[in-house]
Amino acid sequence: MPRKKPRRRRNNVNEQDLHSETPEFDSLNEPDAVQQELDQVMERFEALRRLEEQAGKDPPPELKAMLEEARAGMVEMMTRARELVDSSVEIMRQKTELCEHWEHHARCRAGISAAAKADITSVEEVTRLRSEGHNEEVVAAIERVRLPDKPEAFACPEYWERRYAMEMAADNHGFEWYSHVPFEHFWALAEPYIARAPTEPKPEGEVQLLHIGAGSSRWSLLLAEQGCQVLSTDIDEALMHHMARKTQGVEGLKWAPMDCTALPLEACSTNVVLDKAVLDALVCGDSLHLAVQTIAEAHRVLCDRGVLLVVSATLSLEDMQTMLAEAARLHQCSFELDTLGECSESVVLYVLHKCADGGPQ
Repeated sequence: MPRKKPRRRRNNVNEQDLHSETPEFDSLNEPDAVQQELDQVMERFEALRRLEEQAGKDPPPELKAMLEEARAGMVEMMTRARELVDSSVEIMRQKTELCEHWEHHARCRAGISAAAKADITSVEEVTRLRSEGHNEEVVAAIERVRLPDKPEAFACPEYWERRYAMEMAADNHGFEWYSHVPFEHFWALAEPYIARAPTEPKPEGEVQLLHIGAGSSRWSLLLAEQGCQVLSTDIDEALMHHMARKTQGVEGLKWAPMDCTALPLEACSTNVVLDKAVLDALVCGDSLHLAVQTIAEAHRVLCDRGVLLVVSATLSLEDMQTMLAEAARLHQCSFELDTLGECSESVVLYVLHKCADGGPQ
């Protein structure tokens, strides 16, 4: 946007200065342009001060009213000016952040190119690169594994074993499905249902909240910090041991290798089951039957009126109803779809209650 030319300063000040056009603060977005308009505001304050001096202590009523109106207008203009300065500073901060992101993106692209040339695909190579300080190549190698050639890979245990092995070798901080969804948004939606979940006594080894397909997600830790007794599970045994070591000493958080389609847990032993992206991953390719089996297993381990929370970016309401119908037909399990809410613009939360005595879906 072209900058405004600064207006000339005027030496002769009169009442017309109090009624001139208001600076267009809202149209500016650069600090130097903002400063030009602030200078004009200060000119008008100076004009007002001179008029008040000329008017004396007891000005005519008409001039007194005009001065009071002008004073109020100047205060409002200064308030707007301060707001614009704050906005301008924020815009510059965002521009700086954007430049930093762009530079990081450029470095990652260079790293991906280098990784592709070297065909970095093994844990040993990632370990070597990390020890030699080639961090961009390490990041690139991890990103290549995270994006399989075919989406069907997301439903294969072998894919996750290789991916997690490379992440652990790189000492990667972990991967968060739908990382743009703030945990606080999810918790605001889910907490009332978790709080109302049945809490009657269970056999020894009771699990309050079972997080299936947890991977290296921080949500397990955040749930424990909210006071939940959390059992985080994933099919990869090495990763579960790794996460248990990383979070050792955290109260209310345990990790265990488990297949979400065949959970080694007692029936009716869990109050809440959380799935974030597991069903999304399983429905890739021809794995719908695995998603249905996962729903059936969640139903089996939940107590009556227990809650299944599904965080999804791909499943429509019709998809969810179809899978629930298949689970009911094949496994005689029944859920009531209580509600769904938006965790973000593209991610929804489905809340399902296990029906007692084969109640409605």
